[in-house]
Amino acid sequence: MRTLEDFRNNQKINLIVWAAVLIIGAGIVAYGILGDKDVDYYIGYYMIGGFIALGSIIAIPIFINRLKMTDRILMGENILARWPDTESKKSNEIIVSAEGLFWDYNLYPFKKYSMRLEDLKIAADPDDATKKRIFWTFTSPQKNGRATHHYDTPIPKGEESKAEGLITVIKSQILQK
Repeated sequence: MRTLEDFRNNQKINLIVWAAVLIIGAGIVAYGILGDKDVDYYIGYYMIGGFIALGSIIAIPIFINRLKMTDRILMGENILARWPDTESKKSNEIIVSAEGLFWDYNLYPFKKYSMRLEDLKIAADPDDATKKRIFWTFTSPQKNGRATHHYDTPIPKGEESKAEGLITVIKSQILQK
């Protein structure tokens, strides 16, 4: 099994992108302030740059928190379960911590900001009844309520009892809070 240090934290890339967007927004506002005042559309620079900068200011703290959460998971803090993704071509692993699911290089937080774990269960694989899977149900806000997202992760042979214990822990300690 790979060491946790082998995984990359995609949240760093997201944070860098949002920092760049903030700089671009601030640059647009600065051009509106310092640019040619003889034109009638300089107020548009304030508005466009201001909206871009404001969106970045809102997004950056979210990605800082996600970056820290992913780093904690990749440092091995509060790991509840870890096993290889037997179906992945990228030799990924499924890592479940008390804070979230890290799978396929993505973070799925249980209770942070907008995304929330609503339910999880073990069931037979729809394609192969001899295999078991964990079915995760997350929700996130949308315009008219919450959108539901379903993910399913394979359980390797021999790990079924570990997965059932994991479900019990998550339902009793994480979902009940």
